[in-house]
Amino acid sequence: MSDKTISRPGTTLKKTTKKMGRPTVLTPENIKVLKSAFMVGATDEQACAFAEVSTSALYRYIDKHPDFGEKKTYWKQNPVLVAKNTVVKDLKDIDTAKWYLEKHPKSEFNIKSPKGFRIQTKDMKVEFIDYEG
Repeated sequence: MSDKTISRPGTTLKKTTKKMGRPTVLTPENIKVLKSAFMVGATDEQACAFAEVSTSALYRYIDKHPDFGEKKTYWKQNPVLVAKNTVVKDLKDIDTAKWYLEKHPKSEFNIKSPKGFRIQTKDMKVEFIDYEG
């Protein structure tokens, strides 16, 4: 019988640590570039173009590192949080305060209130006006 087997009784095979396949495109430097792009609100496509990697490479990386995908979601919220923080810091300004109250969702001061009213301020007085439109 000339049956060749890979492992024979009494022998041990050496475990190799050699990685097979293509090396990852996303280096630590690419990750830093992607993060900086996401922190300014870039889309996946924009961030990948900036980091000079493909979107499919990004998605493969996220599949292997789910925590990165979660962080990416948080990083993309950064511009919104910075903008909100800027507005809130400036609420002592009457024009900013009025603008905030008009634009803030679910606010009783929202111009397109579902109750059919609009609030106008004149000399810091609040008066209710029927909303037409």
